Amino acid sequence: MLYLVHALLVISFWTSTRAAPHISRRDVGPLYGPSGEPSIQDVEQHHDDCAFVATVMSITKRSPSFIKSLITFQGDFNAVEQVTVRTFNPDSLAPMDQVVTRDDIYLGNDTRTEIWWPGAIYRAPQNAHTANSFDNVGVPVMGVNEAFHLITGLISNAYYPHNQNDFWNIIANAAKTPIVLQTVGDGAVTLWGGHAYAVSYVSEENGVKMVGVINTNGEESLITHEQAYNDCYCLWGLDGNPTLVEGEAPPASLPRVEEETDVQNVEDGRTTSTRGDGVIVVQVGFPTPSHGKYTTPGATPAVTPRAV
Repeated sequence: MLYLVHALLVISFWTSTRAAPHISRRDVGPLYGPSGEPSIQDVEQHHDDCAFVATVMSITKRSPSFIKSLITFQGDFNAVEQVTVRTFNPDSLAPMDQVVTRDDIYLGNDTRTEIWWPGAIYRAPQNAHTANSFDNVGVPVMGVNEAFHLITGLISNAYYPHNQNDFWNIIANAAKTPIVLQTVGDGAVTLWGGHAYAVSYVSEENGVKMVGVINTNGEESLITHEQAYNDCYCLWGLDGNPTLVEGEAPPASLPRVEEETDVQNVEDGRTTSTRGDGVIVVQVGFPTPSHGKYTTPGATPAVTPRAV
């Protein structure tokens, strides 16, 4: 049975779980698929960690090479049994390298198939004790901001669009930079409520604007930007709008926080500001140690996301 929970910035997709066995050697295949690259088709949510899964998917969709750069090993990816995974300390953003073996991977480590790079990404922060786990099989309580910090070592922003035009101007940049859509807890019509989606596609033709989103169960939907906006609580992206692809410039239209005006609140590493067009931007810096290791992340600043 599935339970959808929406609490502040933390999005959780709760599932009934039990301790999962290790994947046996006969069940574990290559590190990557035939292409030799990470793919979003390798990832599937198994636990209450939709924010983490959606973030992994958004980065993988935009830049498989970036995900691949986090994993180093010797030998052939078809037969490797040990890798070194780089994630980042969410408190300091300092890099952390952890050795992960195939025998460390559990059936529930959000791997869709026998391909085990997603399990390696999940196990590394647990081995480094910078992320909680549920029965050692997942990363349950983590917001999109923490997930972006953990995987990229970069600061993230939450954007609260004021109207459909603002929403489109932000989400359209998903063609160049990873974007995660967080849905409203109540009142979602097209998408699941209190959930996180990786934005995979945007298009505008003859005045029709479309948005593609990937659910953490692997299903991809193509919806109008009005449908996406109506179900949107906020959009998450990386500060500075990096493409995470070497040599590519970031999109120019997604505003940086230092270009914002009217700073409303600076608290718990979160700087809230409002642009002249009404878009509220929350820059999420380093999570404070007093929040623990993501058992109780900081509260959302008191802002009004958009006009009704």
